[in-house]
Amino acid sequence: SYPSGHALGAFAVYGLLGWFLTTRPSLRFRGWGFVLGVAVGLSRVYLGVHYPMDVVGGWLGGLFAVWCALGVRERVASAGTAPLLDSTAPVVPPAPPAT
Repeated sequence: SYPSGHALGAFAVYGLLGWFLTTRPSLRFRGWGFVLGVAVGLSRVYLGVHYPMDVVGGWLGGLFAVWCALGVRERVASAGTAPLLDSTAPVVPPAPPAT
């Protein structure tokens, strides 16, 4: 069936894990996430359970999921309200001054 759920899930999960588990920009981990996602998709075609276009659709869906998650992460981090992403950010905003 279109798209391949295995290819979509693998690309999204391995892509996000590769991206978020790096403390500094490292193409090594991000590259492995990409390689694993592609390998799962190719294995679906090899096993004969999906057509190639099903897998390509799954990869595109997984790429879209990664793109959305990274966009949300950047938006939250730029707003300064992400204590889990930045250990120096205050958990509770300071109270307004008394008048």
